[in-house]
Amino acid sequence: FCAPLWMQDEVVYVSQSVNGTQLVRAGATSSSPTVIEDLQGLVAMIASPDGERMLRAVAAGGDGTPYSELEVIELADGSSRPLAEGSWLAFFWVPTGDRAIGVRVDTDRNLLAWHVLELDGSSRLLIEMYPTRDLGFYLRFFEQYAQSHLLVDPAGERLLVAGGIHGQPDPHGSPRVWSVPLDGGTPEVVVEGVFGVFSPV
Repeated sequence: FCAPLWMQDEVVYVSQSVNGTQLVRAGATSSSPTVIEDLQGLVAMIASPDGERMLRAVAAGGDGTPYSELEVIELADGSSRPLAEGSWLAFFWVPTGDRAIGVRVDTDRNLLAWHVLELDGSSRLLIEMYPTRDLGFYLRFFEQYAQSHLLVDPAGERLLVAGGIHGQPDPHGSPRVWSVPLDGGTPEVVVEGVFGVFSPV
C-alpha cells in the first residue's frame, strides 16, 4: 500500500499497469492522470513541506525489502535527480525542506544508522541506535506517518528517536526518548519512554 500525496492542487499516487508500476498525477478536474514515470517494484514517496517536490524510492523486491533509487522529483516538470545511493529502510523530509533524513539497517550489528541527506547529494552519519518496537513500527510505515507525526522539530534542528544510542551508556537498558541535534551535537535524554514525535505546527 502506497499512500497518495496531496500536492498543491493535485494528487500524486501509484498505479499498477500491465508493465509494472506507474507514478502518476491528477488534478481535481482532470479526466485522466499524467504519468510521471514507470517503475518496477514497491514505491514510497514523501511530499516536501512546500508541496513542490517529493522524495521517491523503490523496493524492487517488494514488501519487506529495502528501498533504493532514492531521488528528488520536481512536481513542476517531473524532472528527477538522485539524492542518495544504497539501500534505505525509511526516509523523510526535514520540515524546513532543505534536506532529508535517511535510515539504514546495519544487519551485521543489528542497529539503525540515521543519516542527514543534503539536496546536493552529500550525506553524513548522524547516529547509530537500537530502536524500540514502537519506533520500528513507525519506520515500517514511515510514508503514512511522515506528514502528521514528525520525528524532526518544525525548525529542522533536532531529531527524536526512542531506544538506545550506540556509544552512549547502557544502550540496551531501559528505553529512552533522545533529542539528537542535526548539526552533530551530543544527543540528550528527553524522558524514559518508547516513542516520541513533534507536533506538525
